[in-house]
Amino acid sequence: MSRPSSRLRFIFFVCAALLCFGGAIGAFLFSVYLTPPPLAFQPRRAFPNTDVNPYGANFFLEREVEAWKRERTVQMAREAGIGWARQARLDRPPQWARVNASGTGSSGPPDDFELYGKFVREFVKRYQNKINYLQIWNEPNLGREWNDAPIDPVAYTRLLKIAYENAKAVSPNVYILSAPLAITLGETMAPNSSQICNSWKKCTPRARKRISTSCRRTRSVWAVRPKTRRIPAR
Repeated sequence: MSRPSSRLRFIFFVCAALLCFGGAIGAFLFSVYLTPPPLAFQPRRAFPNTDVNPYGANFFLEREVEAWKRERTVQMAREAGIGWARQARLDRPPQWARVNASGTGSSGPPDDFELYGKFVREFVKRYQNKINYLQIWNEPNLGREWNDAPIDPVAYTRLLKIAYENAKAVSPNVYILSAPLAITLGETMAPNSSQICNSWKKCTPRARKRISTSCRRTRSVWAVRPKTRRIPAR
């Protein structure tokens, strides 16, 4: 039997090389596009209400004396891509609703929590499907949010629960936000934020479970502020 010619051997080696090269390319493409990424690169689980309006701004328009400044503020917000209000903070009741209102101008919950609950109910009725996120009170770890009296976590939990039940009775789709704590450094009538965290850490598991149980069905979202006063680098 005669040996294949040089030309046939050349063609054979070229075809074999092409097959090997094609197989290598196919294996590479499979590993890049079809093989799932390792666990370290898996996308994080999305938490509800964290992908809505990634940026926001807080305006105190009522503090502007001149009307044109209020209009200009809203215009600048619109130009920056900030949409219209989707969250409302329900606090600062009138003095007639607080017998023990402080003369310093501080805020505080109304004397009648049930009356506050009725206010929340009417607010949800009026702005249903327009404002779906309600923050109940503000910085409840400050004395000036309690008529300059000692802070009362138990009372705030009760206020939050009453607001939650009244809001949900009108619209099951409304979200109730707990008030975020203020960043404090142990000032008068404002315990150090770190002390609050340390006190929670020192609680026994049974005590933590009892506190968590009492807070159930009082809010839809925990609202928090970063524990820092340093301005992040740009």
